[in-house]
Amino acid sequence: MVSCLLLVVLLRDYGRRQRSHYFLAGALVGLVIGVQQQKGVVLGPVVALLAVVEAVLERASWRELAARLAVMMSGVVVAIVPVLGTALYLAGIGPVFEALVVHPLLNYAPHNATRWGAVFPLAKDLVANTYPTLLRWSPIVLPATLSISLWGHLHAFPPAESRRWLVLTGVTGASFASALYYPDVVHIAFAAPPAIVSAVALGAWFGRWVSQRLAPGRAVAGDGIRRAVAGLLLGAVALGAIRAWQDTARGYDWQVETKFGRVAVRSVEVARLLGAVVAALQPAGSRGIYVHNFPELYLYLDAANPTPFEIINVANPQEHDQRIIEILEDRKIEFVVTWDDFLAPRAALLRYLEERYAPIALPEYSGRSCILRRNE
Repeated sequence: MVSCLLLVVLLRDYGRRQRSHYFLAGALVGLVIGVQQQKGVVLGPVVALLAVVEAVLERASWRELAARLAVMMSGVVVAIVPVLGTALYLAGIGPVFEALVVHPLLNYAPHNATRWGAVFPLAKDLVANTYPTLLRWSPIVLPATLSISLWGHLHAFPPAESRRWLVLTGVTGASFASALYYPDVVHIAFAAPPAIVSAVALGAWFGRWVSQRLAPGRAVAGDGIRRAVAGLLLGAVALGAIRAWQDTARGYDWQVETKFGRVAVRSVEVARLLGAVVAALQPAGSRGIYVHNFPELYLYLDAANPTPFEIINVANPQEHDQRIIEILEDRKIEFVVTWDDFLAPRAALLRYLEERYAPIALPEYSGRSCILRRNE
């Protein structure tokens, strides 16, 4: 969404832009960095490069270009300093540097490699109704928008129009590039909104081009074509959402009573485990819980802290076990929900849990998971 807002700012009044537009563009880039730094640090340089290209095409002075870039950077600073300052104040320099620099640059890729457009097996059913093939091929809009921009610049387009196509190419390309650290279909979907805008623009341009060839001299309503293309895309998204809802509702056959009422879950294993967790932990007034891949527990357990649960991703490499131990120790997490298959090969984590925690009996549950309570 923020990427689309950035597109609106960059495309608005192109060629007649005030410096305030650059400040707003910088602030939106800073907001993207604050939300997802790996996307913002790719998008920011591309936006700055577009500002340079615009200044060169306008034959603006270097002083004017420097002023525009400075205003843009001030927007980035205004947006990012409150977020970064709060993180530094709460967590400290070391953890923030590790989370924002070391982990994405050094730790993430070796353990999370995947091919472009891959579908994680656990998400296969959910992805089926979100047009994964279309998402996989969505970068095809890039050569089209770039070609139109170059052709328009060399031939008949007004300068502002050819530069708008260049902006579409730059922002869409940067958005896709930001997903390369883990380019599965979900991350491509995160990067796809600018490509959807580009697709609408391409559809309108192609429709106008065909109409002009079929009826030379007649005015063509470009806005009407854009609305029609956008309507088709929105209709396809709505249809996919309806199909996903229907398929999902049919799959969740197991019911569990929670403080929010009856909630459906998909697996009898999850249903039985969550029922046992509720029975065992709610009377104890749990202060915190560390679980593996069961975010459903946010719904099932009542606690003073609205988010008392930490999630262990079962795909985490064993190199991260020491960090898990540090979190359990520092935060004095009271309960751990895990399973034997997860712990078996992780000697350090298993030894720590055996020393600090004791199992809780679950008479009505006989699955693979177990609940551990911290020793006093």
